[in-house]
Amino acid sequence: PKSSKTWLHMPIETIRRILMFDIKNIFFNLGNDRLQQIEGVPMGSPASPALAIALCMKAEHKWLSALSLEDRTKILGFRYMDDLLIFHSPNITQHSLENIFPHPLSLEVENIRNNSFRFLQTWVHLLPNNTLDIAFFHKNTDRIAGKKPLLKSVVPFDSHWPKHMHLGRVIGALHSV
Repeated sequence: PKSSKTWLHMPIETIRRILMFDIKNIFFNLGNDRLQQIEGVPMGSPASPALAIALCMKAEHKWLSALSLEDRTKILGFRYMDDLLIFHSPNITQHSLENIFPHPLSLEVENIRNNSFRFLQTWVHLLPNNTLDIAFFHKNTDRIAGKKPLLKSVVPFDSHWPKHMHLGRVIGALHSV
């Protein structure tokens, strides 16, 4: 007969052993060769998103704890998986931001052009009244404007879609943050 038990109690040590096994046994094929990944979170593992988020949370907590209380109150941050958006006071240096995560992880700084920058699938525009204007960012539309070849893996963003659907995608992307 089937058990009505819907959950399993597992000691934290067992979970740790399972995760360590997963991290140390990352194998994949490249052509005719079988390779072992020796650094990083196992790509494709069901545990990888949680491991990536936990690593980021721990590093961010350690970084924030080292700041003064005054500086901590002048930081606003958002993270989606391993993407990070930080608004901060001028007291926070570029060098400090570059040291949030342990080596070999690093932040990729987006360039601010005309008070605008890209975050995930959005363009964020900083307005003079200290508000944000958010617009959807589509890689291939941007590449067309820059006369660059199109990326094949990008889902089309057809202009014949109703405006409310474009806005819905932008809102959905921001809501996921």
